[in-house]
Amino acid sequence: MHRHLFLLIVATLITLPAQAGDIYKWYQNGKIIYGEYPPPGSDAVQISRSSGVHMNEAARSSAQDLLKQSRQDAEEKAKAEQIVADADAYKQTRSENCGIARRNLAMYQAGGRHRFKLPDGSVKYLDEAETRSKIEEANGQIRDFCD
Repeated sequence: MHRHLFLLIVATLITLPAQAGDIYKWYQNGKIIYGEYPPPGSDAVQISRSSGVHMNEAARSSAQDLLKQSRQDAEEKAKAEQIVADADAYKQTRSENCGIARRNLAMYQAGGRHRFKLPDGSVKYLDEAETRSKIEEANGQIRDFCD
C-alpha cells in the first residue's frame, strides 16, 4: 500500500513541470520580469520548464555576442597578466644580476690573488692585468643591471 502511494506521489511530481505553461523573461523599465504572457512587441526570451531555454533570434545573437566579447576580454586579461608576470621576472633577474656584479666587483677590488678552478681541475690565478679587466667587466655589468 505504501509503495503504491509513494509511486503515485513520484509520478505526480514528475509530471507537474510538463503540465505548466511556458514561462517568458523580458525587461521592463530596467527590471527583469517573468510571466506566462509577455507584452506584445517585447524582446522576450521563452523559458520552457519541460525543455530548457528557447530564445528568439535577436536574443540568441545578443547572447552569442556577449559570449564572444567575454572570451575576448578573458584573452586580453590573460595577455595582460602574462606581460606583468614577464616584467616581474625581468626585474627579478636584473636585480639578481646586479647583486652578482656588485659582489664580483667587491671581490676583485679587495686585492689579493684570485684563483679559478678550470674545467680540467687545474687552478689558474689572475694576474694584475686580468684583475683590472675583471673589475672593468664588473663595472660594466653594474651599469647594465643596477638602476
